[in-house]
Amino acid sequence: AFDPVDRDVIYAGGSGLYRSDDCGATWRLLFPSPDGALMEEMAGDHADHRFLSGCPWPGGVVHRILVDETNGSHVALGIVSEKRLLLYWSDDRGASWRELARVEGGAFHALCLSPAQDGCRSLYCITDRTICAVPLNGGVPAAIALPQAAPTIVHAACGRHPSTGEP
Repeated sequence: AFDPVDRDVIYAGGSGLYRSDDCGATWRLLFPSPDGALMEEMAGDHADHRFLSGCPWPGGVVHRILVDETNGSHVALGIVSEKRLLLYWSDDRGASWRELARVEGGAFHALCLSPAQDGCRSLYCITDRTICAVPLNGGVPAAIALPQAAPTIVHAACGRHPSTGEP
């Protein structure tokens, strides 16, 4: 994911979250924090890489990254960990993270931020089984009903209403 505010900043996900501050010339591990108790493991027949950490890292794979188009310090992650879908949020360019929500499904398709309304914003998350709005202020996620004829989402993208800016 490219930081829309700072063109030199790029994020990449895999068994952790990495950031480059120089257009990809160098990369550093951001989440899990390399400053914490960090171990690496290669497991399974294919030597799948994973990090084991004492920090709030849930393990798993970073499947979606979203950098706020109005504030590059705000970063959202969609992480698949032990068959759970987790949403994480950082207000400080990834120096610290907090879990926002656990969402239904087996795969992430899209993440989108709403514009601020009364000081509140929501992270919209689309998975293979649900669409939900997760308040960034810690409120309860609200599910958006899917059509009965489409119980599984195969592909999704986010757009914005031209006059309101809402996803």
